[in-house]
Amino acid sequence: MLGPCVWSKIKVMTWSTAGTMSNQVYEYNNWDDVKKHRDDAKVIFCQSCKLKEFPELDFPNLLELSCSGNLLTKLPKLPPKLKELYCCMNPLTELPELPDSLELITCDFKNLTKKPILPKNLKKIYWDYEKYFGNNEKIENLKS
Repeated sequence: MLGPCVWSKIKVMTWSTAGTMSNQVYEYNNWDDVKKHRDDAKVIFCQSCKLKEFPELDFPNLLELSCSGNLLTKLPKLPPKLKELYCCMNPLTELPELPDSLELITCDFKNLTKKPILPKNLKKIYWDYEKYFGNNEKIENLKS
């Protein structure tokens, strides 16, 4: 179970898809409170929270996850609509399957034990992918 966020608060951003100006940002110290926004969370920001593990990400409308600067060695299954994943500065040894919706990823690839399969919609990749997995057609296409 994910304990309290001891370094900074976990932030959840929600907004209405009906076009109204109802953007909200909530700050929490624990995951149980974050789960209250299961259906309306669009962004979860939990950088530098000293997290060692991550709970299930059962947020069907989540578009962005920012969990950089923690102590994570793996991530749970990612939500199907996720577009941006920021997970650098973690000692990740594995990544879950990356959803086809993913357009941007920042990650430390140096500790990964297996090369991730890049989603077809990926537009940007940051950090050190080429250094550890070499150049391939997908990476070349992302550079242009």
